[in-house]
Amino acid sequence: MKKIKVALLVVACCYAFSACGSSSTPAASSQPSVSSPPSSMQSSSNDTKRKDDLEKAGNYIVDAKTALSASLGEDNCSVKKVYDYIMIEMWMDGVAVNVAKASEGNETCLSAWGTTKDSIQGMAQTYYDNLTAYGLDDWHVTVSVLNDLDHSKALLTYTDGELTFDCLASSGE
Repeated sequence: MKKIKVALLVVACCYAFSACGSSSTPAASSQPSVSSPPSSMQSSSNDTKRKDDLEKAGNYIVDAKTALSASLGEDNCSVKKVYDYIMIEMWMDGVAVNVAKASEGNETCLSAWGTTKDSIQGMAQTYYDNLTAYGLDDWHVTVSVLNDLDHSKALLTYTDGELTFDCLASSGE
């Protein structure tokens, strides 16, 4: 239930940000990368743990996707597993345009971006804390807000509740 409330709060903040203005060219950003898995071979006990973890991760993904889809809509989010990371990605119409406005100094958009960052950080921390409840203590969760015009570009990313990428960081935000 806490996940759903957090997702609804995030959606409200994202909507506020996406509504802070209109037409401009979206800011370009680079996608943060996920480290590759260790190359060492796993023993059979590690294989059993890995299989169990994959099942738990599957349950986590279903629950996270359900909560986000209820708030954002089925087509505005994705939740997937990449190695030992749960990758949560979301996007909303107008976010890229308003990030561009914020990068140009639009005060309304800059303020909305700050509120969005705070909300996404809270959401990212909640999803990270929930890993333990699912028995995934050695897993990680990444929450990203994607460019709504180009989903291959992240605008904001938190990993394990910590900010790892902000497309406006170089513009003083």
